[in-house]
Amino acid sequence: MALLPVADGARLLGVHPKTLQHWFQQANVPFITHPTDARMKCVTEEQIQQVAALHSRPLHAPATIGPVKPKAQALHTPEPETGHQQTAQALPTFFSQETELIQRLLSLETRVVTLQEQVAQLALTLLQERERSVEHRITTLESLMQPFTGAYRCQTSI
Repeated sequence: MALLPVADGARLLGVHPKTLQHWFQQANVPFITHPTDARMKCVTEEQIQQVAALHSRPLHAPATIGPVKPKAQALHTPEPETGHQQTAQALPTFFSQETELIQRLLSLETRVVTLQEQVAQLALTLLQERERSVEHRITTLESLMQPFTGAYRCQTSI
């Protein structure tokens, strides 16, 4: 059973460590204390896979987690003659990554639309509840004022 720090587990899922902690709390999945440093919270690969499945998140390969080279360095490195062949071989990977990003973006857009609909429904419900509350208050005040208005009418008719 391989233990990973929470930050590394979050990188595997492509989320912020706080998000991963929130997901673990939602799923009632406990963190594991690091065997040599009790201050560190860890997760197992199985736990990461479980949370990834719950939230429909792809797991990123550990090789992609490391530091990313700046693009400026890549632009200034001279390409060997076989560079065009290497670029052609790298294109499918680039396009598959781009396709995955587009799919994730579409998924996010769908979620945003759903959230907007839910917020609109909540606002409508709140307005309806507020209207009911105001009507109830007015009815209550009218019933409380009725004896006083009746006494006032009797005095003015005398």
